[in-house]
Amino acid sequence: MEAAAKTRQALRSLGDTVTEAWDLRLTVVFHPDLERIGASRSLGTWTGDHGFLLSTTVLGRNSPSLDDDKPLSEAHISRRALGISKHSSGLRLNNLSETSPTRLGPDDAPSMSLTLDELKQGVSLRFGHAVVGFVRLVPRRGTDAGSPLRHEFLGVSDQAKQVRRLIALAARSDLPVLLLGDTGVGKDVAANAIHRLSERSGRSFERLNMASIPDSLAEAELFGTSKGAFTGAIERDGAFVRAHGGTIFLDEVGDTAPFLQPKLLRVLEQGEIPVVGGRSRAVDVRLIAATELGVSEGQGFRQSLLHRLSGIVIKIPNLSERREDIGPLARSIDIGCTEKGEENLFGDLGRSPLLAAAWGQFFHKALHRTWTGNVRELKLAIRRYALEVGDDQRFGSATSSAALAEQTKYVDDEQLLAVHRACDYEVAETARRLSLSRQAIYRRLNKLPNTRIAAEVSDHELVALVARFGNDANRISQFAGVSRRAIQQRLLRLEQDR
Repeated sequence: MEAAAKTRQALRSLGDTVTEAWDLRLTVVFHPDLERIGASRSLGTWTGDHGFLLSTTVLGRNSPSLDDDKPLSEAHISRRALGISKHSSGLRLNNLSETSPTRLGPDDAPSMSLTLDELKQGVSLRFGHAVVGFVRLVPRRGTDAGSPLRHEFLGVSDQAKQVRRLIALAARSDLPVLLLGDTGVGKDVAANAIHRLSERSGRSFERLNMASIPDSLAEAELFGTSKGAFTGAIERDGAFVRAHGGTIFLDEVGDTAPFLQPKLLRVLEQGEIPVVGGRSRAVDVRLIAATELGVSEGQGFRQSLLHRLSGIVIKIPNLSERREDIGPLARSIDIGCTEKGEENLFGDLGRSPLLAAAWGQFFHKALHRTWTGNVRELKLAIRRYALEVGDDQRFGSATSSAALAEQTKYVDDEQLLAVHRACDYEVAETARRLSLSRQAIYRRLNKLPNTRIAAEVSDHELVALVARFGNDANRISQFAGVSRRAIQQRLLRLEQDR
């Protein structure tokens, strides 16, 4: 074969991952039909040679179908809801409906032009009143290792699929595993999954949090004690003996006391534990350890032990790096509730479109929130929100639709003031844009500092404003921060009184 025939075209890259093609993927994060959460579809591909090749340019209620063989299928979504087109630096997304608009990104924009880097980060979509999606450019890879709904480590994102692939790889060996990630990302979930999928699954799984064990007790907890080792000591097996034939999971291993670290290294290298006050004892244990990113010798952790623990290293990504997993994670809480015989977490969404809209807004906001506590924080926030909605509202009781809409819709003060200014301080228009009643807007404005209505502008102040701005209602309205229409009426009365 000639040399030229052996030469292949260099692979193109986007960001820091080398690959031939990237998928533009839409994922359903929330849907009133909870079974639809996690459904997805490729809308096209990107390659370095050909740019974007779009397979879908219009999304709507009835098309296209997702990977569960159904379209978005929600009555409040327009048949032509969102348009996708190419532009010089990426893609442009446009709302196509006037009656049931699609909102894009954190600002509920009607359209957005997105670069490749922005598409890699992803953008949120709120279709109609309750369906929330997430569009992201993701590397095209092989098949997923494990069902995203049955595997312990949940998620439909590319990052979750990679974690499951590494979990499956780790389960096939007895190499030590080091799980790295911030608090709340699911390191314990990954450890449980590795044990369950391994040949040791029928034996014990012992879990110790090294940060919660006092240094004076840690050695005994890990390795056990012999009778008489110290005053009052009894013969007692430690976690390594209890885990014999199985798996031991040392969480927060970076907090292991310095004097214990050489002994852990000896266990890994020789398969023997130093029983306190007794003879060494051989054990057959698979070790999984977990710690936050960045543990180093400078933090008091021996590099020799870190290297020995790192037979297989699995980095668990933060929730902010895999936002499309927010929906499936929430769905798992709901499934857990029903399996325990508890009430449905989300309530009866089919009977209450307002409730569905409230949850849709929650998930739309969740896609833009920085989850410092990751999955743990998300689950607490979902349970708290379910309580805030209230049982009587969740099940569509005597509470009126208007009252339910106001109690389930959350608008923070900054958003309220921004919309109020954009509406020229017109309460009616502010209420319309925020889907709240005028009474609710009046109540909120009354509680905020430095806000008022036109009736609170005295005649004396109005005369002074006229002396400064003339009869220009627009300038007086903007300066005083009150309704232009109300100021116009006040100016007419002022002229009549003269």
